[in-house]
Amino acid sequence: MNIVVTGATGFVGANLCRHFTAQGHAVTALTGSTRSAWRLPKNDLQLTQTTVDLGDENAVQEFIQKSQPQVWINCAAYGAYPGQTDAPKIYRVSFDSVRWQIDALKKVPGFKAFIQMGSQSEYGVNCTAPAESSATIPDSDYAVA
Repeated sequence: MNIVVTGATGFVGANLCRHFTAQGHAVTALTGSTRSAWRLPKNDLQLTQTTVDLGDENAVQEFIQKSQPQVWINCAAYGAYPGQTDAPKIYRVSFDSVRWQIDALKKVPGFKAFIQMGSQSEYGVNCTAPAESSATIPDSDYAVA
């Protein structure tokens, strides 16, 4: 299967890349231009690494059209680290880009699944072991996004 993992340099993304390549799937690891790929496996013939600006609608659409993935796992995030405070970029990556991804993926013949990862950040100040039914009290743009 042709699988794309966005946010592939993060902990979850890198481990998903390892898991699926070990299962024999062709995986494309999408990385941001500022992130180090030290978590990704080296010399794995099943893994291709590429950089795509998820904040650029045309770049997202062109990559999807070219790569024709069967599965797309979106682990990408911006705003999770203290220095990532650009609110428009947080919303562009968390909202706009997800919409662009889904719209483009709908046009891929044989597309099977879109999986969106998240975090507990939406619980904000209520983030200590919240139940799924706990109130969300976001305390940042990233938590809202």
